[in-house]
Amino acid sequence: MIREFEPNDTNEIIKAARKHVKELKFSEHYPFDDVHFIKYFREYMMKPNTVGLHYSQGGNIMGY
Repeated sequence: MIREFEPNDTNEIIKAARKHVKELKFSEHYPFDDVHFIKYFREYMMKPNTVGLHYSQGGNIMGY
């Protein structure tokens, strides 16, 4: 299912981002830090024309 982001999706988005960073081995080159990710994510989502979508399957967010 694809739907718009809701504030209560934040924790699941963070979990998915952590998983994706690990799978892509991104953190070998750039550190992944929940505090910085949450700050950036909140700032981005609060912009006036931002629409956040995510894909979930079986209650788990798979993409965003």
